[in-house]
Amino acid sequence: MNMKRKTYIGLGILLNLIELAAPLMERGWWILGGYLLVIAYLIIVTLIYYSVDRWPPSLWFESSKKIYHARFDELYAEVVEKDRDGKMVWIYEQRWLNLKLIAKVGYTDDIETMKARIKRHLDEVAHKRMTKDPFYEWDGYLDAESKRDNKLNKLGI
Repeated sequence: MNMKRKTYIGLGILLNLIELAAPLMERGWWILGGYLLVIAYLIIVTLIYYSVDRWPPSLWFESSKKIYHARFDELYAEVVEKDRDGKMVWIYEQRWLNLKLIAKVGYTDDIETMKARIKRHLDEVAHKRMTKDPFYEWDGYLDAESKRDNKLNKLGI
């Protein structure tokens, strides 16, 4: 994200915070209102600065494509041109404060082929999320003796 865009976003946030804090300042709470403004401004700008990688700028300022999937509901996609990979479609899932990149799909001019690719990639991601890791299904006993001893200890024998 370039510096000009960060500056405009920061100034916009600061002006909105000043409008919100104006009633405090009219009542004579200048010092408290000023501190609250500075703290809120710094927190918001820090969040924006450190989550730039997870908030694609094109999803802020330009129109992005919404994709609907049965398991994910609504996803966001954008076309990204990389020198090494060529044109790619990046698919994001909405989180509380950011977007998470969940799939990268090769771009083609044929819509049906691209739809099939996107669906296949999203189905793979959904399948990985739905399958359970066998480690978490394990009861924790290393052998039959330790399992038996634990049961006997619970019974008080």
